[in-house]
Amino acid sequence: MRGHAGEPTHVLVVRALLAARAGAAHVGRRRGRAVAPEPPAADVPVTRMTLVGAEPFAGEGAARAWLEGADLEREAAAAFDVLRRILHAHRIATADPSVAEPAREQALVVRLGLGEG
Repeated sequence: MRGHAGEPTHVLVVRALLAARAGAAHVGRRRGRAVAPEPPAADVPVTRMTLVGAEPFAGEGAARAWLEGADLEREAAAAFDVLRRILHAHRIATADPSVAEPAREQALVVRLGLGEG
């Protein structure tokens, strides 16, 4: 994503994965009865999106201080705003209106962290 004067503000890393579909839980049921076997559950597609800030911290101390004081929900909301802008640009560039709008409620996991790369 580009900000003022074309400077990059974020880098988006996208990875498509397959996740095993969870089986139905049968908590509190009595002894079951035999049923005909079914085909195994199919894997479901999952997309992992990692949003990386393009501007590095001044040092490890500054990065750790940011992480300790960060509000996960506020950071997640800001990240989803950036994702929406990126995917909007992608929809326009590819002329593909079917690209889904990301929503916080759809996320299986939201993580906040530090790293080098």
